[in-house]
Amino acid sequence: RKLKLELKGYEITLGKRLLITLDELEHVQHAACMAEEQEALKKIWAYLQSEGLIGVTNGREPTVPEIQGLLTTPAYACRIEQILVLDLSQLSLKVLPREIGLFRGLQRLILSENQLKVLPESLSHLTALTELHLDRNQLVKLPESLSNLSALKELNLNENDLVELPDALCHLTGLTKLYCNSNR
Repeated sequence: RKLKLELKGYEITLGKRLLITLDELEHVQHAACMAEEQEALKKIWAYLQSEGLIGVTNGREPTVPEIQGLLTTPAYACRIEQILVLDLSQLSLKVLPREIGLFRGLQRLILSENQLKVLPESLSHLTALTELHLDRNQLVKLPESLSNLSALKELNLNENDLVELPDALCHLTGLTKLYCNSNR
């Protein structure tokens, strides 16, 4: 059975069963985004462990707050900053957690074949990045902060939902390879 969506002032009614204010809807959307970000962080943590890039913690999977805390401890922060290549392709990531900005030593970041629609501003902290692979996602817009990636030489944006490229790309004077086929 289909639900009918009606907008009445500041309330949304779905059929006769659910009444929610726009503020409540915004809160639900925020909670859903946070849940997706936490799920992405768990997947990235599992990947780092499986690749031997970080050690296993107490033989159990840490909680998201524990992961966030560990990433900022000096021991883990030092290891994270030494990672040069991170291949997070085909992990079904819907969002990229803001903690990606902690990987400041990254030179190559591969995010191909995920479900990313937007990128976090913290991506701009990866100033050592020379290659960024974002192909086969669902990106609709790129952040202007990409201009901070001054070392970037290769950017792959193939097969996304981009309509236009930001002016920020003009500031990437070292960019020698830009792939943006099969977009809108």
